[in-house]
Order: sequence, then C-alpha cells, then structure tokens
Amino acid sequence: MKLKINSSIRWQSCPENFPVPRRKEVFIYKIVFSESDDHEKFFPLLSAVEIEKTRRFIFNKDKVGYSYSIGHTRKILATMLGISPKTITFEKGQHGKPYVAASQNHLSLQFNITHTLGCILIAVTREDEVGVDVENMQRQLDFQGVAKHYYHADECEFVTQQQSQPQNEYFFYIWTRKEAFIKAIGYGLRYELKKFSTVEDNVKDEKFPHWYTRSFYIDNYLAALTTLHQDSQIIFFALN
Repeated sequence: MKLKINSSIRWQSCPENFPVPRRKEVFIYKIVFSESDDHEKFFPLLSAVEIEKTRRFIFNKDKVGYSYSIGHTRKILATMLGISPKTITFEKGQHGKPYVAASQNHLSLQFNITHTLGCILIAVTREDEVGVDVENMQRQLDFQGVAKHYYHADECEFVTQQQSQPQNEYFFYIWTRKEAFIKAIGYGLRYELKKFSTVEDNVKDEKFPHWYTRSFYIDNYLAALTTLHQDSQIIFFALN
C-alpha cells in the first residue's frame, strides 16, 4: 500500500502580528533549533514552573526543545489574543491536555505542540480540537516488535508486510498518526493504542469515529495532523 504523504508543502513567512485562523483553518508553525542553542532565550516569557521544568532536563537539546516550544507557543497565542505572553494561563483538561484559560481565550483558540531533535511544530486552530506529531525517521527501533506491542492489527499488518520498502518510514507513518490522534482527542498515552487504526485518513475507532489524519514530510522528518474536519485547510508557516 502506498503511503499518503504530502511532500509539496509551501512554507510561508509568518507575519509578525500572527493572524488569527478562521474556523476550519489550521496554522502549523515550524521552528528549527540546534541542541547548542541558548535554552534560557525564552525564560522572560515562561512561568516559574516552566523554567523549573526546563532546568530539570539533563541534556541541553531537551532543555531547548521544551523551552522553545512553550516560548513560541506563548508568543503566538498571546499575539492573537492581544495579551502579554507571560500572562497566559495554561489549564489542563481531564486527561492532561493543555488549554488556554477560558477567561483569556475569547477567540476559542485550540493548539497542540510537538517536537523532536531539531524541529518543533505548533498547530493552532479555532473551536475544534487538534493534534500534531513529528518524528525523525533516522531513529532506529525494533520496528516490528514495537508495532506488535502497540499497533492495531490492521496497522501491524500494514507495517510488517512492507518487506521491500524502508520499514522505518512505514513505522513512523503509523506512529505519528497515532500520536496526533490521541493528542487531538485529549487522552494522550492514556488511550489504548491497539483500539484504533490510522492506516486510512478517517481514523478507525469506535469511541471517536469522526476524526481525520493526514501526513506530510518536513525535510528528514515525518509529521501528522489530526483534525475533526476532513476539509480543514492547513497553512504552513516557517518561523525561522
């Protein structure tokens, strides 16, 4: 089966005023970073809890990935909402997904963040939930072993039958789609991964049957986005 991955993304330069997406529009912001970057760069925008969490990471690449993700997210959302990045209050849903406090969120913004070594993606939309994930396809894993442990039977077959193709690409195709879905519905890894299949764009799940996932390449990375609407328009912005 051929992978359905968008390889022709047109990245736009992002206006400094961060325009607000309309309903059924999803803005995806890409930030490229290096593991040698200054992890304290965004400290003036972060909360005390976020600064402390940054400092607890052992490796600078993890400190940078986390602090840059939160810092850019605060800057983007605050500009859209017309408030200071430092004053944004993030609250958590029942299963831990972060949201902007309702008292500050007059635009009903929804967002999701993902990062891997060297790349951050931030998805922003209005009203409807969204989930995004990105992975470096150069990572080496026991692809068949992990698939058998975590993947739906349809996904397992999809990955393991690709004997003549690079298996890492098929593995991460499913992995990113599963991550994007469980982040969109707000459960994260609390949701049983074997219960649903993301082989098709329309996620196969009994509890959450009306979600759509699409995949795209970003340089050496593979990413996925899950939305509630099949006709959502995705606009890509490069922040650096």
